[in-house]
Amino acid sequence: MLKSTADIGSGLGFLAIAAAFAVQYASLDAEGPSRIFPELLICIITWGGVYYLGKGLWERRKECPGGECPEGEHWGNIWWVSFTAILYAIGIPTLGYWWSTGVFLAVTYLGLVYKTGDIRKALLRAILFGAGFSFLVWVGFVKLMGVPTPEGVLW
Repeated sequence: MLKSTADIGSGLGFLAIAAAFAVQYASLDAEGPSRIFPELLICIITWGGVYYLGKGLWERRKECPGGECPEGEHWGNIWWVSFTAILYAIGIPTLGYWWSTGVFLAVTYLGLVYKTGDIRKALLRAILFGAGFSFLVWVGFVKLMGVPTPEGVLW
């Protein structure tokens, strides 16, 4: 895969996640100090997306003179992350922030990492990754900083 393709895909993924966070944040009635961290997080993710998107487009000019790139780019990974990010944004108000985050991370991980081999091991790793990362973020947001998160049917 061309480096520029990975950067463009990363930038689009960052922007999709920032948009999902911004949509959910708009529905919260956060006031005072509880507003600072979510707003800062949305800004950082957005700037990361803009940076990687710009970097990828700049590099593409050098890698693909005349607009024609060599074969072998893996657009499937980019589409997979974009598709799961959209489902994630839809899932937050339905399932709740924490369930949606865990499922998003597990499904994205599984789609990007698993190619062939033992599906049970890959599925177990994906679930552990999604649950573990969600738990760490939950501790940081809710327990340490007291930031409210959107709730859904499941929590």
